[in-house]
Amino acid sequence: MIIDRIQINKITLLLLCIFVVLFINCNIALANDKLETDNLIKHGNVKITADQIVENVIVVGGKVSIAGTIQEDVVVLGGDLEIKPSAIILGNIGVIGGKVKQSPEAKVTKNIFNLELSTSDFDILLVGLLLLLTFMFTKYLIGIILFLMSILLNLTVSSQIKSIGKTVSTNLIKSSLLGALGLLLMLLLVIISAISIIGSIISLLLLIVIVFGIILGLNGIAWLIGEKIAELLAIKIDKDITVSILGMSLLILFWFIPILGGLFLGILAILGFGAVIYNILPLR
Repeated sequence: MIIDRIQINKITLLLLCIFVVLFINCNIALANDKLETDNLIKHGNVKITADQIVENVIVVGGKVSIAGTIQEDVVVLGGDLEIKPSAIILGNIGVIGGKVKQSPEAKVTKNIFNLELSTSDFDILLVGLLLLLTFMFTKYLIGIILFLMSILLNLTVSSQIKSIGKTVSTNLIKSSLLGALGLLLMLLLVIISAISIIGSIISLLLLIVIVFGIILGLNGIAWLIGEKIAELLAIKIDKDITVSILGMSLLILFWFIPILGGLFLGILAILGFGAVIYNILPLR
């Protein structure tokens, strides 16, 4: 039976397959003398003989021929699937970027999903999924870095972080303007210095200063958020590091909201950067 869509767990299985093959370069194949195995995950052509029993089959970029028994699911990406007369497949079948050739005598108990794509279309699909996985990995990495930097900065410059948070609270408009203007000017300096002969070193140093200033400013805002939440919930928190980590945890949660989370964190980054500049310059 052909269905129009795969169940959620099958989509998850497809993404897991791509991640395993592309990132981990996993290449697990059946041994010729092994008649029963749990899972077959492989890049390339696969042939399962009539006397072999496999739990799951996941193949990328190869032709798959099944004459044996598959106890659960079959997933093929970028290749054709041939189901022999002696084949018994007890789970779902998903083939993307290839064709399914099924013998009438073969026993398939569940659903078959087949999306035929040209080679170029399949390459675009893989690149898109790879970019999506890379994007998600980058978001998680940034979240981890922000959390670890919050702990480190609160252990070393806790008073400065608290001062930045108070600056945001009392000078919101000035901090916003200083942040936008300061960030714009520093980015222009990065571009101008990159053109000069020794500009690469200067540009790198300026970028490091910008990133550090943004992270420091975000920690000041995180302290302010944690402080306001503690007041709202009538919770007494003695240590500033606990307050900051509470606020940073909420910022990281907002960061994972698609689109809006990135915009929200970007605005706070500009605001925090301006508060850092305000505390450095003699503007008080």
